[in-house]
Amino acid sequence: MRFDLWVNDNIAEGACTVQLNGKLLIPFLPLLAAAGIMAEFNLLSGKIHMESEDGESVLIGRVGRKAVDFGDRDFELDYPVRLVEGQPYVTLPKSGQLADFDFRVQPEEGLVHLTRLGFGQMEEIQSLLEDYYRTNDPKLFTSDNPALSYVPLPYETSMPLTRFSVTILHIRFESQEEAQAQVSCVRDRPFVHVRRTCFVNIRKELGKWKVAHEFPREVTQELPDNLQDTADRLSSEHPDQVTQLFESLSIYFKAMEDQDFDQAIRYTAPSKIRLYAHRNSSETLEAHLQRTATRKVERLLQGRLVYLEHGEAVILGTVERYVLRDAERRGPYTDEQFIYMELDRERWTFCEMHRFAPTNIIQPVSR
Repeated sequence: MRFDLWVNDNIAEGACTVQLNGKLLIPFLPLLAAAGIMAEFNLLSGKIHMESEDGESVLIGRVGRKAVDFGDRDFELDYPVRLVEGQPYVTLPKSGQLADFDFRVQPEEGLVHLTRLGFGQMEEIQSLLEDYYRTNDPKLFTSDNPALSYVPLPYETSMPLTRFSVTILHIRFESQEEAQAQVSCVRDRPFVHVRRTCFVNIRKELGKWKVAHEFPREVTQELPDNLQDTADRLSSEHPDQVTQLFESLSIYFKAMEDQDFDQAIRYTAPSKIRLYAHRNSSETLEAHLQRTATRKVERLLQGRLVYLEHGEAVILGTVERYVLRDAERRGPYTDEQFIYMELDRERWTFCEMHRFAPTNIIQPVSR
């Protein structure tokens, strides 16, 4: 009995599936073509080759062997490649997946449907990743994502992006409902340009693609060429605000050094206070401040205001840090930090601090 072969909702012209000894065999070359691999078969040698980008002949598989190189992945088939009527065929396994394809057999209609993993899914996945890198919204996470309890601080979404893009460099589907993507993300703000390369595990839950885990690979930060001009303009146009910002920051750092946590909380941004009030954690904000104060002492040596809009400000400054360990004070250590501030009833308050690192390469992750 012969079956017509459909690949990705299109019939493979002239490619019939053959049933031999109770097993279904499908022609290998149309399958490779559906995967974007234009291959040739040598009947004398039994070898299947494709031409690489540099013009070299690459062995994909061989009649009588189970191992095949299916695009960017190697597979071990359940049965060896077989020769049928002068062409290579592969046997459909018992499960519903063959290499990068799901298959469905309709014996009453004489049809075999092969659908490449991820077929028709890329638009939804692209939209998911763009929303994820734009908003970091936990609603886009799977139920077992380690960051599920994370609540974004307002500045992460409120500060404007001057340039934003998400590019899927590579994606590998493990099934129709699970994949890993290598992603490049560009997030430029008026005061810093950020490039991230990450591996992202995604999975379908309740019929929708969600982010299961993210593994950063490389993060690059660059300062805009006109940043000093921006700092000079802000200092000239808002001298009183600049003075208040640095005074408030000095008060906050001094309160932390003196372990005066009531004063530190008075100069802590409302959004951060709300974050700890709603966070699914046993640690309160005061406990967090106490733990921080027992580990390090920080003070601002110098800085410049690089962003000021709608009650939000960013200072790029040199921060001096002493590390407290085993009753010993180690340091000083200095680095550049972006310091995020919020205006609360005419008083500037400390929100968050992130180190400015031109290039940060994370150790390779296991994929």
